[in-house]
Amino acid sequence: MEDNYVNFLVLDGKEGPRYDSTKDVLVVDAVEDKRYEGFSQPIFSPDSRRLAYAARRGEKWRAVIGGVEGPGYGSFALGSLFSPDSRHVAFLAQRDDKKYVIVVDGGESQAYDDYAGEGELVFDGPDLLRAVMIRNGEGLRVEIGIR
Repeated sequence: MEDNYVNFLVLDGKEGPRYDSTKDVLVVDAVEDKRYEGFSQPIFSPDSRRLAYAARRGEKWRAVIGGVEGPGYGSFALGSLFSPDSRHVAFLAQRDDKKYVIVVDGGESQAYDDYAGEGELVFDGPDLLRAVMIRNGEGLRVEIGIR
């Protein structure tokens, strides 16, 4: 027997719309986003103007940044990360060929076999992103300059 449940939104002490368990929906400022089969923990940019999360529709995961969906990936190894000045967003994704790419502002890095540790991406200032990735069994320090 499947567990069925109903979620509902409470805004300013008033009960809002009800949602069944078949699709997940994110509600921001009392506005519903698209419905998905699942999504990651959403994060706000440091200036609180944009929201980012990974969302699954069918077999594909995609980054949703400021309400705009990006292309689909096989999986996300790491959720979205904003630069300290909120201008850039980056995430680590796995393509259908099982290679990993660092995606910054929609552009993909070179492909790597894997990522080191927990796949941590670090903005080392507003215009430099660093990560440790693996290619051919070798750990590589990756630096991505951002314009």
